[in-house]
Amino acid sequence: MRQLNLLVLSAIAVFLLAGCVTPSAYDFSRYHEEKPRSILVVPVVNNSVDVLAPTSVLTTLPRVLAEKGYYVFPVNTVKTLLEFEGLYEPSEIHQLPTSELSSLFGADAVLYLTIHEWTSKYAVLATTTVVDFEYRIADAQGNELWNARKNLSYTPDSGSGSGSAMAMLISAAITAAAERAAPN
Repeated sequence: MRQLNLLVLSAIAVFLLAGCVTPSAYDFSRYHEEKPRSILVVPVVNNSVDVLAPTSVLTTLPRVLAEKGYYVFPVNTVKTLLEFEGLYEPSEIHQLPTSELSSLFGADAVLYLTIHEWTSKYAVLATTTVVDFEYRIADAQGNELWNARKNLSYTPDSGSGSGSAMAMLISAAITAAAERAAPN
C-alpha cells in the first residue's frame, strides 16, 4: 500500500514541482512567478469507492511537499479548524473562495485534490490498483497556478526471480490476494 501511495504522491509532486524540467503544453510561468512557500492542502474529495483513499493521500502528500521545501500546514490541524468553522464536507470546502481559505491559514497557495477512481482489479495471479486523480493549485487570491488530471496503475511485483515455478506461482497468488485485500 505504501508503494502505491508513494508512487501517486511522487507523481503529484513531480508534476506539481518540476514542470520546468520536462516539456509540457501547460504554462508554468504563473506558478514560477508566484513562488509559493506555504501550501494548504485541503481535505480530499473522494469520488471513488475506497473510503481509505483520502487518508492514504493525506498521510503521504504533505511529507512529499515538505521534502521539496514547502511549508505544509498540518492536515489534522487544518481539518479541525475547518470543522470549527462549520466546514465538514470536502466538496463544500472546494467550493469556497480560495482567498477565504488562504487568509484563514495565511497560506501562499491552496492545493485541491479530487480522487475519481481508486480500485483494484483482480486477476488470478495479479492485482492492479488503478488511481485516477485530479489536482489544482491556486494562489492566495484564487488565481489558478496549475492543474492536472492523472491516471496511474500499480501492479505489485510478485517476486520474479530465482526459485521453482510452484514457489513463484504461490508467491504470485499470495501477492495478488494481499493486494486485493488491502490495495496500495
